[in-house]
Amino acid sequence: MDDELITAEQATDDIEEIQLPSLTYRVVDGHIVGKIDERDAMVQAISKIMKTVRMRWEIYTKEYGHDLEDLIGKEMPYVMSEVERMITEALKGDDRVDEVNFISTDQINATTVHITLKVSTLFGEIDTESEVEI
Repeated sequence: MDDELITAEQATDDIEEIQLPSLTYRVVDGHIVGKIDERDAMVQAISKIMKTVRMRWEIYTKEYGHDLEDLIGKEMPYVMSEVERMITEALKGDDRVDEVNFISTDQINATTVHITLKVSTLFGEIDTESEVEI
C-alpha cells in the first residue's frame, strides 16, 4: 500500500450530502396528535425554536433555541438592536432554514417586543409573528 497523501478535495469527492426526513410528531396543546411532514413540520419547528430557551432543556442540543433571556433587564434600544440577530441565529440553526427576513420589530411596552418575519425554508416561505417578553 502506498503512503500517498491525498488532498482534502480528493477526500470529499466521494461524500454525498443527504437531507434527513422532516417527518415528526404533530404537537397540539402539549399532546401528540399524529404526524406531520415538510411545510407543516417546518411551521411547527419555527414555533418551537421561538419558544425554546437555548441550553435550558437537556433534550435539545446546545445549538437549539434562542438566547433572548440574555436581554432581560437591558435597555430597550439595546434589546431592539439584538433581538433580530438572536432570532435569526436561532432559526438558522435549523438547516432547513435558508433566510430570515424581518418585516417589523415593534416595541409594545416596556418589556415586550412584537416581531413579524418571513422565513425562507426548503418548503417555501413561512410568515410568522411572535411577542417576545424581555
